[in-house]
Amino acid sequence: MKAIHILIWTLFFLENHSIHAQDIFAEAFATGINQPVAISFNSTGQMFVAENGGLIKRIDNTGNATLFLNITSKTNGAYSGIHGLAFDPNFQTNGYFYIKYVNAANQNCYISRFNIDPVNTSVALLSSEHVLIQYPNWIGHLGGNIEFGKDGYLYFTTGDGAPGGRGQIGDEYGYAQNWSSVKGKLMRISVSNGTLDYPSENPFTATNDNIPNEIIANGLRNAWKFSFDKLTGDLWLGDIGQDLYEELNYVPFGSFENKNFGWSCFEGFYPVYPNNCLGLNNLVTPIYTYQGYNFNGHIAVSITGGYVYRGSKFADLSGWYIFADYATSNFWKLRRNNDSSVEVVSLGQLITNPVTFGQSIDGELFVASYSNGIVYKIKKSCESNKALSGQHSQSGTFSSSNSIVSNALVLPSLNVQYSAGKKIELTQGFVTQNGAVFTAETGGCN
Repeated sequence: MKAIHILIWTLFFLENHSIHAQDIFAEAFATGINQPVAISFNSTGQMFVAENGGLIKRIDNTGNATLFLNITSKTNGAYSGIHGLAFDPNFQTNGYFYIKYVNAANQNCYISRFNIDPVNTSVALLSSEHVLIQYPNWIGHLGGNIEFGKDGYLYFTTGDGAPGGRGQIGDEYGYAQNWSSVKGKLMRISVSNGTLDYPSENPFTATNDNIPNEIIANGLRNAWKFSFDKLTGDLWLGDIGQDLYEELNYVPFGSFENKNFGWSCFEGFYPVYPNNCLGLNNLVTPIYTYQGYNFNGHIAVSITGGYVYRGSKFADLSGWYIFADYATSNFWKLRRNNDSSVEVVSLGQLITNPVTFGQSIDGELFVASYSNGIVYKIKKSCESNKALSGQHSQSGTFSSSNSIVSNALVLPSLNVQYSAGKKIELTQGFVTQNGAVFTAETGGCN
């Protein structure tokens, strides 16, 4: 079994993956945030960032952060914190949003609805909390975010509840493959009127089946971040591995039900407890994996799931899924082609500790660093601009992949060259003194 799976994965990688040069960068957008864990947008396009400690901040168009909600009175314990934030699709009319967090008082995992202050709509009311679901004794892997799907339902993940220490096999309690447990699962609920209900499409709503009604799929270890393609509704889910492989999963829209993501029967394609896996006919095999601690030279890794780019600024980026690794700070873009082949492009290390991505209502992408608290906007390198001022005191080439704007002074006897992908603009104040050599060239940025 082991040899077959390793051979299949080796052939898959060689035939479907390629590595290219970096063509994306991250530009700082918002500061004043401490340990961000979730980026979400309401239906008006406003950005909000949730902090692990319990604050949610509103981010304006210039990147300034102001307090929106403070739930630190509920999240000040050892295993507590916010994991996910999602705004109701009808937020403009009902003012509802949803938070997934661990309550410090009882260590229970909460899915709660809050709403804005009807008098001061720039803030939310702590007293408005309406607990939809809570799961007891949530220590160990916690899972991650909450997201609204294309179907209007609210989805969230739970971890397997195991500690998962280095060198352990993992899933010590066997929850991930146990349908009667809510741990290690993908969940779906309906909140169309702000209260809890279960979609009729959920596969386990029969009376006395001993399976919680919200469960739609099992076999997750610690799916910290997942998302839905804004255009197609397809699910993209990153599941953090034990020590073997980090994995990225893809499930087409309309086929989420009764799926098995494999843990702990498999970690990636690698068999762990293959005989314990139920529902092999519905097994979701990863669309991409990369090596974990045991195989990569003992380097810590932790996948951070991202989003499919559906913005309008970069046509050649459309349909590419952008994701990262929290521990190594590596980024990739991945495209699933019409023939189901996969192309993966390494983007290098764009920021440190990328913990969460966010997608604006117009499809543009953002990513936050847990360590420095900055939210960055994902941009194509061709959008990089450079402003030059002061004086050039030595010869050299000054380059930008997009544009250069300069009001600088070029001193005598210097040889200065400007090189830009699209545009060079010499504004009032730009001077080349007698004896200086100045040249300018544009081109190469599409």
